Parts: sequence; C-alpha cells; structure tokens
Amino acid sequence: MPQFDPTTFSSQIFWLIITFSTLYLIVWKFIIPKVNNILEKRESVIAHDLDRAKELRSEAEKILTDYEVSISSAFEKKENEIKKIIDSCKEEAEIKNKELNKELDEKILSAEKRILLAKTEAIKDINTVAVEIADVTSTSLTGINFDKSTIENLVENITKGNK
Repeated sequence: MPQFDPTTFSSQIFWLIITFSTLYLIVWKFIIPKVNNILEKRESVIAHDLDRAKELRSEAEKILTDYEVSISSAFEKKENEIKKIIDSCKEEAEIKNKELNKELDEKILSAEKRILLAKTEAIKDINTVAVEIADVTSTSLTGINFDKSTIENLVENITKGNK
C-alpha cells in the first residue's frame, strides 16, 4: 500500500497540511459565520417571541381583570335592579293592602250597621210579639183585659234590664 511507504510520508504530510488548512480556512471564514448568523437569528427570534409572549400575557391579564370588573359591575347592577323591583313590588303590595284593608273596614262597618239595624228590627218585632203574648196569656189566665200601653211598658222595662 502506497500510504504506508515511508518515502511518501513527507508529501502526504504536506498535502494533509494544505488540505486541512484550506478546509479550516473555509470552515472558519464561510461556514462558522453563517452558523453564527443562524444562531444569532434564532436567538433574536426566540427573544422576540418571548417578549411578544410577555406582552400578550400582560394584555391577557389586563383583559381578564377588565372582564372580572365588568362581570362584578354587571352583578352589582343586576342586584340593584332586583332590589329596586322588590322594593317597588313591596310598595305596590302595601298600597293594595291598605286599599283592601280600607275596603274591608268599610264593608265591616256597613255589615255592623246592617246587623245593628236588623237587631233593632228584631227587638221591635220581639217586643210586639211579647206584648201580644202577654196580653193573650194575661187575658186567658186572669180573664181581665189589661191596657196595651201598660203591657208595652212592662215588656220594655224587662227587655231594657236584659240588655
């Protein structure tokens, strides 16, 4: 094999140095800068993406706090409206209760007047019937006709005493 021939070692070393030097220079001058540029671009893109992610996160947090504030204000408005509706319903109910109570009081007063009138009429009728019964029984028991006005006075005195 010619590679292991000691006489060709010097030329092989020479070409080895030239080849590796050329390769080293090509890699050093052309490939490494391109790789460095690619790495720097990646790093800047990543940094930009991280910055953008931080911005979006802060915007999202701001939107979330705004949302929570709007939700809480909506709940407060809803509760206030419900309270207003409940209060107005209570006021309407109180007004209707007062009207009904007034109407019932009027009906009760009217009924009491009618009852009192009926009671008075009944007492008059009872007094008349009592006078007639007393007249008939006194005449049939004693055979004496008593004066109607006397019997009426007696019945009236008895009924006044029972009141």
